[in-house]
Amino acid sequence: QLEQDQRADARQQQRHQHGLDISFYLLGATPTMPSVAWGALRYGIKPELYALSSIINLLVFAAIVVLYFVIRADKRRPAE
Repeated sequence: QLEQDQRADARQQQRHQHGLDISFYLLGATPTMPSVAWGALRYGIKPELYALSSIINLLVFAAIVVLYFVIRADKRRPAE
């Protein structure tokens, strides 16, 4: 039973690795942000990735704040 479980685990790991290989093959020549982040997790995160993620987070936060004030101002306007 233990040997069968080990073989089943090995087959499952091979299928997972095969799917991972295919997904990296299909990425193309230009690396996307998720692929860069995934690669950084394997080899250590560089300060540039921290800076890029901070900039993205700040932009998203600023967009949310702007949208909040736009919606708030729109609600205060009297109905015509």
